[in-house]
Amino acid sequence: MFQDPAHQDQALGCFEMRDAARPTVTLGQELQLNLIELRKADRLQQTGGVLGAWITLFEHWQEESTMA
Repeated sequence: MFQDPAHQDQALGCFEMRDAARPTVTLGQELQLNLIELRKADRLQQTGGVLGAWITLFEHWQEESTMA
């Protein structure tokens, strides 16, 4: 999704909502948009635990050997 070389090693993005007239006013953790580039996250293998398991599920659900 992000082709800029500075983002080549980043597969997770967290975006927050803020007021256009007053950028210091944000909705904080109450409303965030978290994006995961599944193929990149799988390739970089930077996540583990529950998030890593979800990425594996979404990326490899059709591969019986991986899912076993």
